[in-house]
Amino acid sequence: MIYSNLLPDSALIKSVENYNSVAIIVCPVCGNLSVGYQKNIPAFRKTIDETTGETIYERSAITGESNRIKGLLEAQGKQVKIGTYGAPCIRAMEPDLPEDVNGGGDADMRLADQCEGMDAVLALCCSAGTVGLKRRLGDSVRIVPGMKTLGISQFSFIFDESKELVYADRENSTIIPRVTSNSEKEKYARAVRLD
Repeated sequence: MIYSNLLPDSALIKSVENYNSVAIIVCPVCGNLSVGYQKNIPAFRKTIDETTGETIYERSAITGESNRIKGLLEAQGKQVKIGTYGAPCIRAMEPDLPEDVNGGGDADMRLADQCEGMDAVLALCCSAGTVGLKRRLGDSVRIVPGMKTLGISQFSFIFDESKELVYADRENSTIIPRVTSNSEKEKYARAVRLD
């Protein structure tokens, strides 16, 4: 999975300061797990579906943080709504996109409905997810990244004592940082060489 950190609150506020209305669109997969790991908060909360009686694990990390960020932006006078768009990074790679939504370009109607009337989208997802949102929305709205991709991850999970909350196990999860400089690339290549 991709590992990304939320930008600091001050950076999030500044990134949308010129917009009156903002849709916060969240990634329920890597974005949720990354936030849970970064903030050391539950990634999932166990609930029981009242209709079916089935056990469901709701994504709680990204839900809690998106609601908190919504409050910050509303305190700045912004109109804010929150939406979820299933792994938006996958949408970046889909070859077939709907055409001519809202007068031009490629867009996705379900996502467009969540962003309708908004000046900007604050993307709480990795950089590939941000590209996926841009690709699916076309030019209908400004996309603003709300997370910074730092590398890849392999998460292990643990329950709390009540067995109701699921955390990323910080001791047994692995984060492999994104390598950007040539010296870092060489150092990493030596570290993972199998010969």
